Amino acid sequence: MKKAKHPERWILGGVLTLMFSISAKAAGPLCADVFSLVHYSKMDDKVTDQQVAVFKKIIDNLNGSLGNLVAPKSAEIQIFTEHSSPVAYPQEMSVKAGVRFVQEIPSLGTVKYDKKPREGEMRKYYKNPIFSVPILAHEYGHLIFMENYSLREPIWRDLFGDYKKLVDEKTKELEAIQLEMNKVDEQPIDGMTPEQINELRAKWGELYQKYTDLLNEIFHLGDKFIVIAKKVTTYDEFFADVVAVIYTGDSSIIDRSVSFTRTLQGSNKYTKHSSESDKERNFKNQVKHDEDYEAHGYFSLAREGVWDSYLASPSNRTKKRGEIIEAIFAAVAGEASRILRSPTPVKMKTETAWKEFNRSLLEAIDREMAARGITKLK
Repeated sequence: MKKAKHPERWILGGVLTLMFSISAKAAGPLCADVFSLVHYSKMDDKVTDQQVAVFKKIIDNLNGSLGNLVAPKSAEIQIFTEHSSPVAYPQEMSVKAGVRFVQEIPSLGTVKYDKKPREGEMRKYYKNPIFSVPILAHEYGHLIFMENYSLREPIWRDLFGDYKKLVDEKTKELEAIQLEMNKVDEQPIDGMTPEQINELRAKWGELYQKYTDLLNEIFHLGDKFIVIAKKVTTYDEFFADVVAVIYTGDSSIIDRSVSFTRTLQGSNKYTKHSSESDKERNFKNQVKHDEDYEAHGYFSLAREGVWDSYLASPSNRTKKRGEIIEAIFAAVAGEASRILRSPTPVKMKTETAWKEFNRSLLEAIDREMAARGITKLK
Protein backbone atom coordinates (compact mmCIF):
# COMPACT_ATOMS: atom_id res chain seq x y z
CA MET A 1 0.00 0.00 0.00
CA LYS A 2 1.35 3.40 -0.96
CA LYS A 3 1.96 5.86 1.80
CA ALA A 4 -0.71 8.54 1.81
CA LYS A 5 0.54 11.89 0.55
CA HIS A 6 -1.92 13.77 2.74
CA PRO A 7 -2.52 11.80 5.97
CA GLU A 8 -4.55 14.67 7.43
CA ARG A 9 -7.13 14.19 4.68
CA TRP A 10 -7.37 10.51 5.48
CA ILE A 11 -7.91 11.29 9.14
CA LEU A 12 -10.52 13.91 8.30
CA GLY A 13 -12.25 11.47 5.97
CA GLY A 14 -12.42 9.02 8.84
CA VAL A 15 -13.97 11.66 11.04
CA LEU A 16 -16.70 12.31 8.49
CA THR A 17 -17.32 8.61 7.90
CA LEU A 18 -17.76 8.00 11.61
CA MET A 19 -20.05 10.98 12.01
CA PHE A 20 -22.16 10.05 9.01
CA SER A 21 -22.48 6.45 10.19
CA ILE A 22 -23.76 7.45 13.63
CA SER A 23 -26.17 10.09 12.34
CA ALA A 24 -27.49 7.72 9.68
CA LYS A 25 -28.00 4.97 12.23
CA ALA A 26 -29.76 7.34 14.59
CA ALA A 27 -31.95 8.93 11.95
CA GLY A 28 -35.64 8.27 12.41
CA PRO A 29 -38.72 9.41 10.51
CA LEU A 30 -38.61 13.08 9.61
CA CYS A 31 -41.47 15.55 9.57
CA ALA A 32 -42.40 16.81 6.12
CA ASP A 33 -42.02 20.43 7.22
CA VAL A 34 -39.63 21.63 9.89
CA PHE A 35 -40.28 25.28 10.69
CA SER A 36 -36.79 26.14 11.80
CA LEU A 37 -34.17 28.52 10.50
CA VAL A 38 -30.74 27.28 11.52
CA HIS A 39 -27.63 29.14 10.39
CA TYR A 40 -24.32 27.28 10.16
CA SER A 41 -21.19 29.41 10.64
CA LYS A 42 -17.69 28.26 9.71
CA MET A 43 -15.52 29.56 12.53
CA ASP A 44 -12.18 28.85 10.88
CA ASP A 45 -10.83 28.33 7.37
CA LYS A 46 -10.38 24.57 7.81
CA VAL A 47 -14.10 23.83 8.22
CA THR A 48 -15.35 22.28 4.98
CA ASP A 49 -18.74 22.30 3.27
CA GLN A 50 -18.90 18.54 3.81
CA GLN A 51 -18.46 18.96 7.55
CA VAL A 52 -21.21 21.59 7.60
CA ALA A 53 -23.43 19.09 5.77
CA VAL A 54 -22.79 16.51 8.51
CA PHE A 55 -23.84 18.93 11.25
CA LYS A 56 -26.86 20.01 9.22
CA LYS A 57 -27.95 16.38 8.84
CA ILE A 58 -27.80 15.90 12.61
CA ILE A 59 -29.81 19.06 13.33
CA ASP A 60 -32.39 18.24 10.63
CA ASN A 61 -32.87 14.78 12.14
CA LEU A 62 -33.30 16.25 15.61
CA ASN A 63 -35.78 18.89 14.41
CA GLY A 64 -37.77 16.18 12.69
CA SER A 65 -38.03 14.05 15.82
CA LEU A 66 -39.75 16.38 18.28
CA GLY A 67 -43.36 15.21 18.19
CA ASN A 68 -45.57 18.22 18.93
CA LEU A 69 -42.68 20.30 20.24
CA VAL A 70 -41.42 23.17 18.11
CA ALA A 71 -37.91 23.36 16.70
CA PRO A 72 -35.86 26.46 17.54
CA LYS A 73 -37.11 29.09 15.10
CA SER A 74 -33.75 30.79 14.82
CA ALA A 75 -30.48 29.19 15.86
CA GLU A 76 -26.81 29.34 14.99
CA ILE A 77 -24.41 26.41 14.96
CA GLN A 78 -20.84 27.71 15.13
CA ILE A 79 -18.56 25.02 13.71
CA PHE A 80 -14.88 24.82 14.64
CA THR A 81 -12.35 22.34 13.27
CA GLU A 82 -11.12 21.99 16.83
CA HIS A 83 -12.71 23.25 20.02
CA SER A 84 -11.82 22.79 23.66
CA SER A 85 -15.28 23.00 25.19
CA PRO A 86 -18.73 22.43 23.67
CA VAL A 87 -21.32 24.90 24.92
CA ALA A 88 -24.82 26.15 24.21
CA TYR A 89 -25.89 29.77 24.69
CA PRO A 90 -29.68 29.52 25.00
CA GLN A 91 -30.00 33.30 25.48
CA GLU A 92 -28.42 33.71 22.03
CA MET A 93 -29.85 30.45 20.63
CA SER A 94 -26.38 29.36 19.54
CA VAL A 95 -24.12 26.33 19.94
CA LYS A 96 -20.34 26.07 19.67
CA ALA A 97 -19.57 22.72 18.03
CA GLY A 98 -16.29 21.10 17.11
CA VAL A 99 -15.49 18.54 14.45
CA ARG A 100 -12.99 17.34 17.00
CA PHE A 101 -12.73 18.39 20.63
CA VAL A 102 -9.28 18.92 22.02
CA GLN A 103 -7.89 19.14 25.54
CA GLU A 104 -4.57 20.85 26.18
CA ILE A 105 -3.09 19.34 29.33
CA PRO A 106 0.26 18.33 30.76
CA SER A 107 1.52 15.37 28.74
CA LEU A 108 0.18 12.02 29.98
CA GLY A 109 3.38 10.32 28.86
CA THR A 110 1.59 6.97 28.65
CA VAL A 111 1.04 6.58 24.93
CA LYS A 112 3.80 5.51 22.57
CA TYR A 113 2.90 8.34 20.18
CA ASP A 114 3.54 10.84 22.95
CA LYS A 115 7.19 11.81 23.08
CA LYS A 116 8.77 12.03 26.49
CA PRO A 117 7.78 15.48 27.69
CA ARG A 118 9.80 17.99 29.58
CA GLU A 119 8.34 18.69 33.01
CA GLY A 120 5.25 20.90 32.75
CA GLU A 121 5.07 20.68 28.95
CA MET A 122 1.55 21.01 27.54
CA ARG A 123 0.25 18.74 24.79
CA LYS A 124 -2.99 18.44 22.86
CA TYR A 125 -5.13 15.34 23.22
CA TYR A 126 -8.12 14.79 20.95
CA LYS A 127 -11.47 13.26 21.79
CA ASN A 128 -12.65 10.57 19.43
CA PRO A 129 -14.67 12.40 16.73
CA ILE A 130 -17.67 10.09 17.15
CA PHE A 131 -18.38 12.01 20.37
CA SER A 132 -18.96 15.20 18.40
CA VAL A 133 -22.37 13.81 17.40
CA PRO A 134 -23.91 13.26 20.88
CA ILE A 135 -22.25 16.44 22.15
CA LEU A 136 -23.98 18.44 19.41
CA ALA A 137 -27.28 16.65 20.08
CA HIS A 138 -27.00 17.46 23.79
CA GLU A 139 -26.13 21.13 23.28
CA TYR A 140 -28.89 21.57 20.69
CA GLY A 141 -31.21 19.90 23.20
CA HIS A 142 -30.74 22.97 25.41
CA LEU A 143 -32.03 25.19 22.58
CA ILE A 144 -35.03 22.89 22.10
CA PHE A 145 -35.75 23.15 25.82
CA MET A 146 -35.41 26.94 25.82
CA GLU A 147 -37.69 27.40 22.79
CA ASN A 148 -40.45 25.21 24.19
CA TYR A 149 -40.17 26.14 27.86
CA SER A 150 -40.40 29.82 26.94
CA LEU A 151 -43.68 29.06 25.16
CA ARG A 152 -45.03 27.08 28.11
CA GLU A 153 -43.90 29.05 31.17
CA PRO A 154 -44.76 32.81 31.30
CA ILE A 155 -42.48 33.46 34.29
CA TRP A 156 -39.51 32.10 32.37
CA ARG A 157 -40.48 33.80 29.11
CA ASP A 158 -40.94 37.22 30.70
CA LEU A 159 -37.79 37.00 32.78
CA PHE A 160 -35.71 35.83 29.83
CA GLY A 161 -37.23 38.43 27.50
CA ASP A 162 -36.56 41.29 29.94
CA TYR A 163 -33.00 40.08 30.54
CA LYS A 164 -32.21 39.80 26.85
CA LYS A 165 -33.73 43.22 26.09
CA LEU A 166 -31.65 44.88 28.83
CA VAL A 167 -28.47 43.18 27.67
CA ASP A 168 -29.10 44.25 24.07
CA GLU A 169 -29.70 47.88 25.12
CA LYS A 170 -26.63 48.03 27.35
CA THR A 171 -24.49 46.36 24.69
CA LYS A 172 -25.43 49.09 22.21
CA GLU A 173 -24.42 51.71 24.78
CA LEU A 174 -21.15 49.88 25.26
CA GLU A 175 -20.47 49.87 21.52
CA ALA A 176 -21.16 53.62 21.34
CA ILE A 177 -18.64 54.30 24.12
CA GLN A 178 -16.10 52.11 22.34
CA LEU A 179 -16.51 54.20 19.19
CA GLU A 180 -15.87 57.39 21.16
CA MET A 181 -12.76 55.85 22.70
CA ASN A 182 -11.52 54.88 19.25
CA LYS A 183 -12.00 58.44 18.01
CA VAL A 184 -9.96 59.79 20.93
CA ASP A 185 -7.26 57.17 20.26
CA GLU A 186 -7.05 58.18 16.61
CA GLN A 187 -6.56 61.89 17.25
CA PRO A 188 -3.01 62.98 16.32
CA ILE A 189 -1.18 64.65 19.16
CA ASP A 190 1.49 66.27 17.00
CA GLY A 191 1.31 70.02 17.54
CA MET A 192 -0.82 69.75 20.69
CA THR A 193 0.17 71.63 23.82
CA PRO A 194 0.79 69.63 27.02
CA GLU A 195 -2.53 70.97 28.34
CA GLN A 196 -4.41 69.69 25.27
CA ILE A 197 -2.75 66.28 25.53
CA ASN A 198 -3.72 66.08 29.21
CA GLU A 199 -7.31 67.02 28.35
CA LEU A 200 -7.36 64.25 25.72
CA ARG A 201 -6.00 61.74 28.19
CA ALA A 202 -8.56 62.84 30.77
CA LYS A 203 -11.37 62.43 28.25
CA TRP A 204 -10.16 58.95 27.34
CA GLY A 205 -9.92 58.07 31.03
CA GLU A 206 -13.53 59.18 31.62
CA LEU A 207 -14.72 57.11 28.66
CA TYR A 208 -12.74 54.11 29.87
CA GLN A 209 -14.32 54.40 33.32
CA LYS A 210 -17.80 54.58 31.77
CA TYR A 211 -16.92 51.57 29.64
CA THR A 212 -15.75 49.42 32.56
CA ASP A 213 -18.69 50.48 34.76
CA LEU A 214 -21.16 49.57 32.02
CA LEU A 215 -19.39 46.29 31.35
CA ASN A 216 -19.70 45.42 35.03
CA GLU A 217 -23.38 46.41 34.97
CA ILE A 218 -24.02 44.10 32.01
CA PHE A 219 -22.23 41.29 33.81
CA HIS A 220 -24.47 41.65 36.86
CA LEU A 221 -27.67 42.00 34.83
CA GLY A 222 -27.69 38.23 34.66
CA ASP A 223 -27.58 37.74 38.44
CA LYS A 224 -31.37 37.64 38.88
CA PHE A 225 -31.79 35.54 35.76
CA ILE A 226 -29.14 33.07 36.91
CA VAL A 227 -30.72 32.67 40.35
CA ILE A 228 -33.99 31.61 38.73
CA ALA A 229 -32.33 29.70 35.90
CA LYS A 230 -30.51 27.52 38.42
CA LYS A 231 -33.89 26.24 39.58
CA VAL A 232 -34.56 24.66 36.20
CA THR A 233 -30.98 23.78 35.18
CA THR A 234 -31.18 20.25 36.58
CA TYR A 235 -34.26 19.57 34.42
CA ASP A 236 -32.76 21.25 31.36
CA GLU A 237 -29.60 19.11 31.64
CA PHE A 238 -31.65 15.93 32.05
CA PHE A 239 -33.71 16.74 28.97
CA ALA A 240 -30.62 17.55 26.86
CA ASP A 241 -29.04 14.22 27.87
CA VAL A 242 -32.25 12.40 26.91
CA VAL A 243 -32.16 14.00 23.45
CA ALA A 244 -28.60 12.77 22.87
CA VAL A 245 -29.26 9.27 24.22
CA ILE A 246 -32.41 8.77 22.16
CA TYR A 247 -30.62 10.06 19.08
CA THR A 248 -27.63 7.73 19.41
CA GLY A 249 -29.37 4.80 21.11
CA ASP A 250 -26.43 4.50 23.52
CA SER A 251 -27.12 4.61 27.26
CA SER A 252 -23.52 5.47 28.14
CA ILE A 253 -22.84 8.00 25.38
CA ILE A 254 -23.07 11.08 27.62
CA ASP A 255 -20.76 9.64 30.25
CA ARG A 256 -18.17 8.77 27.59
CA SER A 257 -18.60 12.01 25.68
CA VAL A 258 -18.19 14.49 28.50
CA SER A 259 -15.59 12.59 30.50
CA PHE A 260 -12.03 13.39 29.58
CA THR A 261 -11.64 10.79 26.89
CA ARG A 262 -8.61 11.79 24.90
CA THR A 263 -7.41 10.09 21.75
CA LEU A 264 -4.20 11.08 20.10
CA GLN A 265 -4.47 12.01 16.46
CA GLY A 266 -3.47 8.97 14.43
CA SER A 267 -3.67 6.61 17.41
CA ASN A 268 -6.33 4.17 18.57
CA LYS A 269 -4.95 4.18 22.08
CA TYR A 270 -6.42 6.47 24.69
CA THR A 271 -6.52 7.23 28.36
CA LYS A 272 -9.70 8.06 30.22
CA HIS A 273 -10.30 10.17 33.29
CA SER A 274 -13.93 10.34 34.46
CA SER A 275 -15.32 12.29 37.36
CA GLU A 276 -18.16 10.88 39.43
CA SER A 277 -20.58 13.48 38.02
CA ASP A 278 -19.72 12.24 34.52
CA LYS A 279 -20.56 8.66 35.48
CA GLU A 280 -23.90 9.70 36.93
CA ARG A 281 -24.98 10.74 33.44
CA ASN A 282 -24.83 7.14 32.30
CA PHE A 283 -28.43 5.91 31.87
CA LYS A 284 -27.70 2.48 33.40
CA ASN A 285 -26.99 1.29 36.93
CA GLN A 286 -27.40 4.62 38.67
CA VAL A 287 -27.94 4.54 42.42
CA LYS A 288 -26.03 7.56 43.71
CA HIS A 289 -25.22 11.24 43.32
CA ASP A 290 -22.04 13.25 43.67
CA GLU A 291 -21.32 14.98 46.94
CA ASP A 292 -22.38 18.39 45.63
CA TYR A 293 -25.64 17.23 43.98
CA GLU A 294 -24.32 18.85 40.81
CA ALA A 295 -26.98 19.81 38.25
CA HIS A 296 -25.69 17.77 35.32
CA GLY A 297 -25.89 14.47 37.18
CA TYR A 298 -28.64 15.28 39.69
CA PHE A 299 -31.31 13.10 38.07
CA SER A 300 -29.20 9.94 38.03
CA LEU A 301 -32.04 7.76 39.35
CA ALA A 302 -34.42 9.21 36.78
CA ARG A 303 -31.91 8.44 34.01
CA GLU A 304 -31.82 4.79 34.96
CA GLY A 305 -35.60 4.65 35.37
CA VAL A 306 -36.40 6.23 32.01
CA TRP A 307 -33.91 3.94 30.22
CA ASP A 308 -35.23 0.75 31.84
CA SER A 309 -38.88 1.71 31.38
CA TYR A 310 -38.82 3.25 27.89
CA LEU A 311 -35.52 3.95 26.14
CA ALA A 312 -34.00 0.46 26.27
CA SER A 313 -36.38 -0.51 23.44
CA PRO A 314 -34.90 0.19 19.96
CA SER A 315 -38.46 0.34 18.64
CA ASN A 316 -39.36 3.07 21.12
CA ARG A 317 -36.25 5.05 20.25
CA THR A 318 -37.07 5.02 16.54
CA LYS A 319 -40.79 4.54 15.89
CA LYS A 320 -41.96 6.42 18.99
CA ARG A 321 -39.09 8.90 19.27
CA GLY A 322 -41.18 12.02 18.76
CA GLU A 323 -43.84 11.04 21.28
CA ILE A 324 -41.22 10.05 23.86
CA ILE A 325 -39.26 13.31 23.56
CA GLU A 326 -42.54 15.21 23.73
CA ALA A 327 -43.66 13.27 26.84
CA ILE A 328 -40.34 13.70 28.65
CA PHE A 329 -40.29 17.41 27.91
CA ALA A 330 -43.84 17.78 29.25
CA ALA A 331 -42.83 16.01 32.47
CA VAL A 332 -39.59 17.98 32.83
CA ALA A 333 -41.32 21.30 32.16
CA GLY A 334 -44.08 20.57 34.64
CA GLU A 335 -41.66 19.63 37.39
CA ALA A 336 -39.42 22.64 36.67
CA SER A 337 -42.39 25.00 36.83
CA ARG A 338 -43.47 23.48 40.15
CA ILE A 339 -40.12 24.57 41.59
CA LEU A 340 -40.10 27.88 39.74
CA ARG A 341 -43.53 28.79 41.10
CA SER A 342 -42.91 27.59 44.66
CA PRO A 343 -43.74 30.39 47.15
CA THR A 344 -40.89 29.24 49.40
CA PRO A 345 -37.27 28.38 48.56
CA VAL A 346 -36.87 24.79 47.41
CA LYS A 347 -33.96 22.84 48.87
CA MET A 348 -32.70 20.15 46.51
CA LYS A 349 -29.26 19.34 47.92
CA THR A 350 -30.11 16.77 50.60
CA GLU A 351 -30.31 13.00 50.35
CA THR A 352 -34.05 13.01 51.05
CA ALA A 353 -34.78 15.79 48.53
CA TRP A 354 -32.63 14.12 45.86
CA LYS A 355 -34.59 10.88 46.14
CA GLU A 356 -37.92 12.72 46.22
CA PHE A 357 -37.22 14.88 43.15
CA ASN A 358 -36.00 11.88 41.17
CA ARG A 359 -39.11 9.90 42.17
CA SER A 360 -41.42 12.80 41.31
CA LEU A 361 -39.85 13.27 37.88
CA LEU A 362 -40.17 9.57 37.05
CA GLU A 363 -43.83 9.58 38.10
CA ALA A 364 -44.46 12.62 35.90
CA ILE A 365 -42.76 10.88 32.97
CA ASP A 366 -44.91 7.77 33.52
CA ARG A 367 -48.07 9.90 33.44
CA GLU A 368 -47.05 11.68 30.24
CA MET A 369 -46.07 8.41 28.55
CA ALA A 370 -49.36 6.76 29.53
CA ALA A 371 -51.28 9.74 28.16
CA ARG A 372 -49.65 9.03 24.78
CA GLY A 373 -50.29 5.29 24.89
CA ILE A 374 -46.65 4.33 25.58
CA THR A 375 -46.40 1.46 28.05
CA LYS A 376 -43.52 0.69 30.38
CA LEU A 377 -41.11 -2.06 29.37
CA LYS A 378 -40.90 -3.27 32.94
